[in-house]
Amino acid sequence: MTLSIVPEPQAIPTARQILVVDDHQIFLELIQRHLYRLGFDQVTTCVSPADALRMIEETPARFDTLVIDLQMPGLDGVSLLRHLSQVPFRGAVIITSSVDGRVLETAERVGKSLGLDLRGVLPKPASPEKLLQLLGAARRAEAPATEPQPQFAPELIARALQLGEFVPHYQPQVSLIDGRLLGVEALARWIHPRHGIILPGRFIPSAEESGLICELTFPLVARVLNHAREWEQAGLDITVSVNVAMASCLRPDFPDQLNAAIKRSGLERPSLTLEVTESRALDETRAAYDIFTRIRLNRISLSIDYFGTGHSSLAQLRDVPFNKLKVDQSFVKGAAADPTRRAILEASLTMAHKLGMRTVGEGVERLDDWALLHSLGCAAGQGFLIAEPMPGEQLISWIADWDDRRDSLMRELAARA
Repeated sequence: MTLSIVPEPQAIPTARQILVVDDHQIFLELIQRHLYRLGFDQVTTCVSPADALRMIEETPARFDTLVIDLQMPGLDGVSLLRHLSQVPFRGAVIITSSVDGRVLETAERVGKSLGLDLRGVLPKPASPEKLLQLLGAARRAEAPATEPQPQFAPELIARALQLGEFVPHYQPQVSLIDGRLLGVEALARWIHPRHGIILPGRFIPSAEESGLICELTFPLVARVLNHAREWEQAGLDITVSVNVAMASCLRPDFPDQLNAAIKRSGLERPSLTLEVTESRALDETRAAYDIFTRIRLNRISLSIDYFGTGHSSLAQLRDVPFNKLKVDQSFVKGAAADPTRRAILEASLTMAHKLGMRTVGEGVERLDDWALLHSLGCAAGQGFLIAEPMPGEQLISWIADWDDRRDSLMRELAARA
C-alpha cells in the first residue's frame, strides 16, 4: 500500500513509543512500514497478546501508544482491554480489526467504559491517513487533562436563586428548508460573580436531588416569557421552548402556575413548547399524565427531548400527548457517514411523521448534518453550525447576521444536492 498523502513535519509527534499487537505477521509488517513512513521510528511489534501484556505489566510507562487487534487467539482484544485497565495502562489505545463496524464501535465503548484513553478504531486494511489522524488525537491527549468540574452544593444554588443569578440563554432553531428562524430553545445558565457562566451540568443534577429544581424552573420561565413578549413586540413570530424537569411536571399545580405566568407576561399569542426529558423510567411519570394532558388542553406544545437516550421512549410516545420530537444530537452528528446512526435517525423521524409530530434535529454542526436531516424530512435543526446559545438581548442582532450567512449556506447546500 502506498501513501496518498505526505504529512507535514509538524503533524508528526517527535517522541512516541508505539506497541502494535496482532497475531498476523503480515499486518504487523504493514502497519510498521506505515508508521516508519509517517515518521514514527520507535515501534515495537508483538504477535502474542499475552507477551504484550507481560511487557506492559513489567514496565507500564514503556509505551505511550498501543495498537491492538480484536481477533487474536488465547487472549482476544476485549479481554486485553480489560487487563490493561487493571495494570493500569495510562497510554493511548487504538483498536484495529476487520470485524463489522458496529462490533468495532462497541469495543470502543468497552474500552472507554474501562477508563482507558481509547483514541478510536482503525478498520483493516489500515489506512495511513486514518492512522495518522488517530495518532494525532493521541498526541493531543498527552496534554494534562482538566479535572472534572465539581457539582455545586444545594445551599449555594439556593443562595444564587435568591440573588437571581440564573438566566436563560437561547439557541435558535431554523427551518431546514430555507434557514428561516422558527424558534429558540431556552437553556439555563448560572451567571456566577466569581466563576462566570456555569453550564447546567454543574447545577441541575444537584438541584434535582435537593428538590430545588421547581424553585429554579419558574423564575427562568418568567424570564423566558418576558423575552418572548419583547420579541413579539419587535415583530418576531417564533416559538419558545423551555426545558422542564420531570420533578417540576409532577406538581399538581404546575399547569395553573404556567398559565398564570403566561397571563402575567402579557403575551398576545403565546407559542410555548415545554421540552421534557425522557430520562426517568415510565413508571415514575404516571402521576404526570393528567398534568401533561391539561398542558396540551391549554394549547402549550410538549416536546420529548433527548429522544432515544433514556428509559422508555416508545412507551412515553404512546402514553403522553407529545406533539413535537427532538432527536438527540448523538444520532445526528456524523450520521451522514455512519450507517447505524443514520438508520436510527431515519426510523425516529419516520415514526414521528406517522404520529403527526413536528421534528427538530439537535447537534447540527456540519452541512452534512443539515443536508441529511432535510433529506429525511426533519422540519427544524439547531446546533453550532447555526448558532451557539446566546443571551436574549443578542437575538435581534444575531438574526441580521444570520440572514446574510444563511444565503451562503443555502447556496452551498443547493450545490451539493
